[in-house]
Amino acid sequence: MFEIIEKNERALFDLLTAIPPKFDETDQYLLKHTIEKESLTKIALAYINESSFEYSDIICEKGFPPSTEIIHGLHSTYICEVLELLFKYGLEANREYDDTNILMSLFYIDNEYIGADEAKIVIDHGGDPNKYVCEDSAFTQADFDVFFEAIEQYNRQRFSSLIHYWMVLLAYGGKTSNYDDRVTLFREYDSPLTFNLAKLQNHRQYYYGLTHIEETFAVSIYDKNTMWEVARIIKKDILKEARDSI
Repeated sequence: MFEIIEKNERALFDLLTAIPPKFDETDQYLLKHTIEKESLTKIALAYINESSFEYSDIICEKGFPPSTEIIHGLHSTYICEVLELLFKYGLEANREYDDTNILMSLFYIDNEYIGADEAKIVIDHGGDPNKYVCEDSAFTQADFDVFFEAIEQYNRQRFSSLIHYWMVLLAYGGKTSNYDDRVTLFREYDSPLTFNLAKLQNHRQYYYGLTHIEETFAVSIYDKNTMWEVARIIKKDILKEARDSI
């Protein structure tokens, strides 16, 4: 957990981590107190940490997968409202703390597609999916894990959450150095126009599938309304990377 040290940080964090969060009291607290930008970042990251892997934890505790729909009454259920409130009072989307930032930390939210929903909000507030922190950016981190975890898929819901988070980063220009060589875009159904990745901002209108391509595989993205494949992304070296990591 991110260390909450200052008295005002702890007071604000406690208000937000109540279930449901005490939004009115938090709003009043922020009106009366000046909270430094670094403190807002620490509080946001600590809240995301509380919200991380909540779905996976329930599987471990109960021994079986719950519904794939949003599980209510968890910290992650309220994460969009919490971060919107902190943005209102000066939270900066790209500020770093303890070798991470807000957008990268959302990678670990596995309650339905809430992490992807919040990634869009963070980017709309200026978050950069290609900003490197240490040796990774939010996009390179997600891009590697989408293809690496596809090999095992030990937790299907976690994988689906990750895919949707990755879709949003793609929509906002997430790239690796060779990305243009890996992406194929198709004509949309009953249209002469080629699919635009920016449409994946509306990630809930799309679903995915895995396709064998020679000695590797691709992630195919489909429009839910037409079931038409609109994009295909290949990572040719992932099987070698997986073998090398063992």
